[in-house]
Amino acid sequence: MKKILVFIGALLILCSGLCADLLTAYKKGEIKLVPDPNFGTKTEWDMLFRAEQDKSLTFLPDGSFFRTASKDGKVYKFNDKGEKIAEFGRKGQGPGDLQNPLGVDILDARYVVVNDSGNQRISIFDLGGKYVNAVKADYQIFCLVALQDNKVVLVTQDQKSTFWVKQYRVLIKDLETAGEKEVATLTDEKPQSPIFIKLDQFDGTVHIARIGKDKFLAAYSKSPEVTLYSFSGEKLSSFNVGIERQKISRDHLIYLMQPESMSKTDREGYEKVIVANKDRIRLSEYHQYYLGLTVDSESHILLYLNSLAKKTREVAFQVYSKDGDLLATTKVNQAEYKAVNPYSMCFYKKFVFTTLEKKDAEGTQFLARIKIAD
Repeated sequence: MKKILVFIGALLILCSGLCADLLTAYKKGEIKLVPDPNFGTKTEWDMLFRAEQDKSLTFLPDGSFFRTASKDGKVYKFNDKGEKIAEFGRKGQGPGDLQNPLGVDILDARYVVVNDSGNQRISIFDLGGKYVNAVKADYQIFCLVALQDNKVVLVTQDQKSTFWVKQYRVLIKDLETAGEKEVATLTDEKPQSPIFIKLDQFDGTVHIARIGKDKFLAAYSKSPEVTLYSFSGEKLSSFNVGIERQKISRDHLIYLMQPESMSKTDREGYEKVIVANKDRIRLSEYHQYYLGLTVDSESHILLYLNSLAKKTREVAFQVYSKDGDLLATTKVNQAEYKAVNPYSMCFYKKFVFTTLEKKDAEGTQFLARIKIAD
């Protein structure tokens, strides 16, 4: 009997250690971007993915994954070693064609659902890439997350939106009946300015992510509130993030619009232009609370801090439990490699997947798998 109890105790300790792997890694305070040298070494990533928005990944249980290529209107499938094993779709408007696909997910372990944004529809394929169906939408789809029972949750923009006032809707859409349920409506408004300035870093963004097998979250980056919903759209709970709101100053505008490659003379000249037009340029009063949001495989909610508010290039994120408890703050170490899309890293099991740019390779980009936990 004692041997059985000892064995059970050891098993519980082992299981608790495994469950805490990711959190233990986060609590170390730093994640180094050291790519797995055995992942995708023969794949020409920079040839397959030629657009900065190619950052959406979704995984099957065996570690294989799908990724959209927006410029070519394709979806590529890779095995767990990062080797391309299939592709489907092509640029166009017909059945099975894709136009600027900007997101992909696995639905009901049977289908690949694609945000076919250029065609304003959701295109559906089986796991082998065979075209199944498409569900038309009369609105722009910004992002898509698969739920279950033929349902997905979407972030869309109302057709009445303008450059100055954008209204976003979070919808649950049934792909079998095409029925919709509105979960939330969020409005992003910016001060009208006689000088046209398009800076997404000052605008709010709506984020959605699935948590476990029965919940999803929706959050607006200009609000501290993160809300959890059931797959049926019922509000379950919410919490406020522990981030102090920061005001936007002219210095933030100057910092943002000055590339690092600019000479000192050009920088000074650019600053003079901003100062000379200071009475004509209108900026939002406050920064976004965060620049990115994702959920890892252990249901931790990760919020990427707004580095622009502090005028730094540092990438760091806060880790929350699904109940809203702040657990850790972690910095991303970009010493040798730089993340191309640092605020949209994909966390899968004990790895983080992100596109990296090697500093001494003239901008060559590649998808990296980085181990962050044992």
